Amino acid sequence: MVSRFFRNCDGVPDHAGGSARARVAEEEHNAGERTGAVRTVAGHAVDVEDCTMLLAMLGLDARDGSRADGFGY
Repeated sequence: MVSRFFRNCDGVPDHAGGSARARVAEEEHNAGERTGAVRTVAGHAVDVEDCTMLLAMLGLDARDGSRADGFGY
């Protein structure tokens, strides 16, 4: 008898696979949000020092503003 939680042929519980997909989707969304935030801060900063200070205050990394994986803005 197969448990009702096992729906995949590989024996991995369906709910565990769904959780993993949800985490990946959330990470991708968060990366895009960080990218947008970094670019917004950079666009409003008066100079490099101002930008660096604002990003540090927000807990952001300037490298998040130059994403090349397609999840940015």
